[in-house]
Amino acid sequence: MARDGGGGDSSWIRDHHDSTCSFGMDLVVGIHRLLGRRCARGVIWCISLAVWLCSPRLRRISGSYLARIRAFAAARGRTLPRISTRLHIHRFCCALLDRILAWRGILGVGDLVSRNGSLEALVAKGAAADRGFMIISSHAGDMEFLRGVNRFFQNRPVNILIETGNNARFMAYMSRVNRDATRRFVPVNDISPATASRLLEAVDRGEYVAALGDRLLREDTRSVEVSFLGGRAYLPAGPWILASLLGTEVVLVHCVEIAGRPQLFLRDAGPVRLSRRGREAELRQAVQAYARDLEEILLEAPLDWFNFYDFWKE
Repeated sequence: MARDGGGGDSSWIRDHHDSTCSFGMDLVVGIHRLLGRRCARGVIWCISLAVWLCSPRLRRISGSYLARIRAFAAARGRTLPRISTRLHIHRFCCALLDRILAWRGILGVGDLVSRNGSLEALVAKGAAADRGFMIISSHAGDMEFLRGVNRFFQNRPVNILIETGNNARFMAYMSRVNRDATRRFVPVNDISPATASRLLEAVDRGEYVAALGDRLLREDTRSVEVSFLGGRAYLPAGPWILASLLGTEVVLVHCVEIAGRPQLFLRDAGPVRLSRRGREAELRQAVQAYARDLEEILLEAPLDWFNFYDFWKE
């Protein structure tokens, strides 16, 4: 069962995800500018090979997830594309590069493929709404393209809830390359009533709140047990409770790479209403629906899930 805490798993994420070298990132971005995407991806291939060779624990965790998604797909009669721990780690490194390119404005909405009119629906919803709404995504793919999509929201800000402890160096780098990048980051390490009040004011002004719904920050993070990829997993309750407190609708948005291009998926989850009497059941129903949506996304893009810790405590 998945129940991530602040111990070894989180420290691994912090040590590896946050050890990104600014010079190295600038170098790869420069290669992308001068020689194009294919050359930049070639450099990333070499970097990811080194990561794969030097990280046996990462290979084990990746292999555990890939075995699970294979079994889940087979039970549903689905055929997955070729997957391996080597390709999984390479895809993660490519997603990191794309995140930087999105923040720099090199990649944007024009690079997106809108699945089933998802982009158009998101744009229309943003234009028609008097209040902002809550966008819940996951560690599948790259949520950074929302910055580009925001141009179609009449430049309304997106307040991104982020765990700052595991991303300090990366956020500092983002702030350096784009000073607007961190202005709307909201630390979730300790959300207080004052923070919730500020977010409510932001939503009333027509701004949006974005959060990830598939990782617990600590052992004591409030969670909901759901069925996920054929096993029992704990997912955070916080985003759904916050949506209920804000009295706003929820839109599930994922951007994953399929056939070499980022593709946007959207599902309108409607408002989250948690009554006093049926609160726990209603919360479980909302989180379980999110888990099912995420399962479908991962069946389309199995290499795009970047929760690199022992999610099921196997």
